[in-house]
Amino acid sequence: MMDNLLSSSLQVVLEIKEGSGFSFLTSPLIVVAALNGSKLESAEIRPASSPLFDTQLLWQTDKKYLRRLRTGNTALKIECFSVINEHKRDRLGYILLNLKEAQIIPKDSGIAALETWHKLLGLRSEAKSHAPELLLRFKIEEANDESAITKPSRFASIKDYRDNRGMGDAAVHLSGPHFLQIGPPESTELYELVINIQEAGNLYSVIPPSEIGAPITFQYSVMGSSYISDDFNGLQDTVANAMAVVEVKSQAAFLASYFKGFPHLTFKLYCGDKILGSASIDLQELSKFSNSKPFVKKSKIFIKTLDGKDVTEAESLNPYLKVEVSLLPKNVNLYEDNVKKMLEAPRLDAGDAPFPSRNTFPQEFQMDPLSPPPPNRVMAHLDEPEHDILSDDLLLPHEDGFMFHNDSISKQELSENDSKVRDLHGRREDVIGSPHHATVNSGKPNQLNAQTKSNFRAADILPRQYIREAAQKTCEELEDWKEQQQEIFKYELKMKTEKHLKKLSEEWIKQKKDLETTLKEKIDNCQNLYRKLEEAISDLVVKSERLSLKEDELHRAKEELDRKYTTKFQELRKASQLHQFDMEQKIHAVVVEKNSLTSKLEERDREIAHLKETIAKNSSDLSKDQVAALIEDMVISLFKNYHLNYNP
Repeated sequence: MMDNLLSSSLQVVLEIKEGSGFSFLTSPLIVVAALNGSKLESAEIRPASSPLFDTQLLWQTDKKYLRRLRTGNTALKIECFSVINEHKRDRLGYILLNLKEAQIIPKDSGIAALETWHKLLGLRSEAKSHAPELLLRFKIEEANDESAITKPSRFASIKDYRDNRGMGDAAVHLSGPHFLQIGPPESTELYELVINIQEAGNLYSVIPPSEIGAPITFQYSVMGSSYISDDFNGLQDTVANAMAVVEVKSQAAFLASYFKGFPHLTFKLYCGDKILGSASIDLQELSKFSNSKPFVKKSKIFIKTLDGKDVTEAESLNPYLKVEVSLLPKNVNLYEDNVKKMLEAPRLDAGDAPFPSRNTFPQEFQMDPLSPPPPNRVMAHLDEPEHDILSDDLLLPHEDGFMFHNDSISKQELSENDSKVRDLHGRREDVIGSPHHATVNSGKPNQLNAQTKSNFRAADILPRQYIREAAQKTCEELEDWKEQQQEIFKYELKMKTEKHLKKLSEEWIKQKKDLETTLKEKIDNCQNLYRKLEEAISDLVVKSERLSLKEDELHRAKEELDRKYTTKFQELRKASQLHQFDMEQKIHAVVVEKNSLTSKLEERDREIAHLKETIAKNSSDLSKDQVAALIEDMVISLFKNYHLNYNP
């Protein structure tokens, strides 16, 4: 699988995501990981049932050396410590991961690293019931170019690590001097980074009413370490123990590169475990830092809510911080005096190391919507060690490392080795793997005869240093032999591949001819179908043109009929209107005539009535015959008048 990694520079990455089952802790938690003598540690985490580490530890090395470490079953040892006080750590348990268990991820493969839970071993009886475990990602990948910009100092062994820790290299104190290594170990220029929160105002506007008067703190992270101030009252304008003096061992170019990648310093306001808000100061100017131009910046920054909004609309009522940040070259003589004082300080017991006080322990990075910081990243470089005895070797005499077991080594010697391990850590470490019994065959190069006479002790014949060197040398020779066998295998595989490809080529040529013949026949059929299709299309085009002509003729005929119909309809409508007008006039004349006749008839009726009355009066004087004749004459005269008037 490592052959898929093309680069010669690789890195072993351990990502510590979170933990579970740590509810029994009341003190801060820290994780230390050691790989072949190089130790890296995470920031200190507040005690919680499920603490969030979000820490990334990297060891950079070359491909050949990493292959040898994997062949030697080298283990990555992960230890969890709880902080008892400023000078003592209590180990909770450990985890051993074989390098062969690491997931190999080629560059740009898009493969996501697997997350697995690992239970702590070597737990005490009171912690076993809680079953604490860590969620880890363990992978091997090609080294990124950007990770080579800042390479932290590497501790070659446990002894060097403890000595350096005793000198204050990695201890983080807000109230005391310390220094951090930025860049390669050859960078020996000293700088002093001072971060001072001078004033905090209007904090009452961001503190909930129920929390007013409760102690609050400020927390910020710089160069992989987190700092927290002492508790203070939110109604006051001064912050206790809010100045951090960080001594940095580096060069101007490395510092400029660091602040180019991390141009903002974020201050978080805590009330207990709750984040109330945050404020950021821009340190972009430090990306152009040089020794000839010291950096001092005073700034007033406003605290915003977690969603990035202002606390109040009135700027005068917004909570703020007055912060001063300075980065100055430091006098070397002062550093030497500090080192001398640290060396004169009392030595610590084996297994203990100094670390921050309770009020100044580094916090884990949390995802902040305002300016989300990257996960804690600590890097080290694994170089091929010289053949000297490291104190880590005592931890891996016959279990953690690759070795050859000598039958003549007595149980007494093994018990002595176990006692050395107990002296270093207080208990015997659990191991992975089993001893490799070396009965070397004659078929392997540079054989090593591991059988000696049983009446001699191995410690008297060969010191452990030479046994270690012989095992290392044999491991290198086996690795070289393995590489040669791989080359031979690749050559044989290439020959077999060529032979197989030749056979496949002949078979393919035969099948190709058959396929070409079949394809030619199908092409001819397709061409015939194409010609028929073209003829059918041409017929359809002719028919379509004819239909179009007929459609045009019908359209014109329809338009002519519509025009004639419209004209005729208008003529008929006009004649109808004229006839209707004439009839209305005639009807009107008849009605008028009828009305006049009716009036005349009424007048005649009145005349008849009048005549009847007259006749009635004169009836006594006239005879009946005369009356009848007179009435008849009158009626006749009336009818004549009627006929004359109505029938001219």
